[in-house]
Amino acid sequence: VRAIEEGRIIFGNIRKFIMYQLSYHLGEILVIATISFTLFKLPLLPLQLLFLNLLSDVFPALALGVGRGNPHVMELPPKDPEEPILTRGNWFLKTFYRVVFTIAVAGAYIFGRFVWELPDEINNNIAFFSLAFAQLLHVFNMRERDEHILFNQVTRNKYVWYALGICLAALFAAYFIPGMKEILKFQDMEPRVWVLIVIPAATTLIIIQIAKIIMPDKKKK
Repeated sequence: VRAIEEGRIIFGNIRKFIMYQLSYHLGEILVIATISFTLFKLPLLPLQLLFLNLLSDVFPALALGVGRGNPHVMELPPKDPEEPILTRGNWFLKTFYRVVFTIAVAGAYIFGRFVWELPDEINNNIAFFSLAFAQLLHVFNMRERDEHILFNQVTRNKYVWYALGICLAALFAAYFIPGMKEILKFQDMEPRVWVLIVIPAATTLIIIQIAKIIMPDKKKK
């Protein structure tokens, strides 16, 4: 019985890990493609993208893979042996995630460029940090849809909080340390720009959480 319980937890963690990785990577691709093919500007520099993926791929993703799982996992019915790791419902959610990502982050970039008429260097930083914060907060979207929005597998996972702390510390260290700041082309930004950066990240989290509450929880292949 214990082995079956552990197997269910491992399977759930693998599904969360894959969902997190695929959704935000495809979101990155859509953001870059949308801005590049419409404004003919590259929103992220190669080193920035490498640094961003280094943080997101290593710490939050691995933290999801070592979660303790749902304490009521043995109360669930057996999984269909023919069910794939990602069901049709998972693919739908993944598509929804990346569309919301794209609209929020690209919207902040476009707002800064055309409404505030900020220089390209600042708009580049807006795209980087809004995408970075959105990806980090996205880890909380990996809760099961029948779990409480505040008390769930993800929020109870101490490694998720450690991972977020490490990533945020690395981001702000890169912004404030002169050598790294120059390498990653970070600019000094005024408070209103930071507000513009936080809005898409928070909006993405809120919209996806609301969608998880509203949409019916149906398991589909």
